[in-house]
Amino acid sequence: MEKSGIVKFEDRMEQIYKIAKMNGGTVSYRVVVDTLKDKNSEITIEEIEEAINRIKSADIEIVMPEEEEGYDDNAVESPQFIPADVNITPRNITVDSIIDRLKHDEIDLAPKFQRRGGLWTRVQQSRLIESLMLKIPLPTFYFDASDEDKWIVIDGLQRLTAFDNFMVLKNLKLEGLEYLKEFEGCNFEELPRQYYRRIKETQITIYTVEKGTPDDIVFNIFKRINTGGLVLTSQEIRHALYQGTATELINELAQEKIFKIVTGNSLSEERMADREYVTRFIAFTELDYRLDYKGNIDSFLTKALKRINAYEKKDINKECKRIHQNFIRILEYCYKIFGKYAFRRVNSEYRRGPINKAIFELWSICFNRLGQSELDYLVKKKEMVLDSFIDLLSDKDFVSAIKSGDKYSVESRVTKAEKMLGEIINGK
Repeated sequence: MEKSGIVKFEDRMEQIYKIAKMNGGTVSYRVVVDTLKDKNSEITIEEIEEAINRIKSADIEIVMPEEEEGYDDNAVESPQFIPADVNITPRNITVDSIIDRLKHDEIDLAPKFQRRGGLWTRVQQSRLIESLMLKIPLPTFYFDASDEDKWIVIDGLQRLTAFDNFMVLKNLKLEGLEYLKEFEGCNFEELPRQYYRRIKETQITIYTVEKGTPDDIVFNIFKRINTGGLVLTSQEIRHALYQGTATELINELAQEKIFKIVTGNSLSEERMADREYVTRFIAFTELDYRLDYKGNIDSFLTKALKRINAYEKKDINKECKRIHQNFIRILEYCYKIFGKYAFRRVNSEYRRGPINKAIFELWSICFNRLGQSELDYLVKKKEMVLDSFIDLLSDKDFVSAIKSGDKYSVESRVTKAEKMLGEIINGK
């Protein structure tokens, strides 16, 4: 006989008490909510509040998300989400279903954001097709299916590209086969009916991330599941998930001459390092990091992209033009003031280091807050600005702050840099 909802709730409370006991009388808020929600999506806010009150009255400490540890100099805080919110559905479909989606452009093979779908050689692609002909099972595929009409590939891009080349575009002839050498040089339509049918009827397993799964979870799934020979960078994932006005604007800004000059042409286009810097500029100048930045850079950059994509149609051109002009303005002043030292650490002998993300963000924030007259004054005092920055780089607290991405470090380095600039502007 199935237990009532009340008994189920009590069972979950007992689980929470056991978890807390195992952890010395503490339990995280995330685990509390996840335990209550697991396989019970109808749990109410009132029930969660009741559970929290009962846990506290049992002398158990609930560790809230912002109090959880998990940050070091080379990492950022993990996004706070409840595991029970993950909505991934397993499906068994045929290769023919995948072919049909490819034919109708219902699977995004991502040419717009350069996810390099053609990395496999023709032999590698041919042997994948040979595996289907030999009835050898293929690894699982993963898709973001939040838009049922346009799936985005999370894992399996090279295999899908091989399918597309052989069965849709039909520009691949089999070569380098290991076992079925009789079919060397054949295209899809030249295969005997037996193998043609076998390929199309092959069952494959796919997992789809469904609509409603929180953005941070979808992003994290991309990072964890993507296992191909060329694992996507965070920026490539963002471009995959948030195509639209934001990604078009970022692509335009990354091509600006002043951006290439001030960064010394040191940012690669191939893996979107250049676009990541542009995205950081937009995030730290369009959002208020003091309110919106919680210590996780991926969540922060995602929020900036979503904001731009959400512009109303009547405002898109005006807002994009404003951002574009501001981008050029600030980078021109960075170059006028710092020259070849822009966005880099510099020592007392004027030797510069590689371009630095934290310093790029720093001057983007600081210069965005200054008026033209103040920036013009800093240009006149550029030698003083550079020397003052070199001095600031000898401050251990500041150096520590630019090595870290937590909220406190970002605020600390901005405060110190603004104080330095303020003293120069005010003639102190």
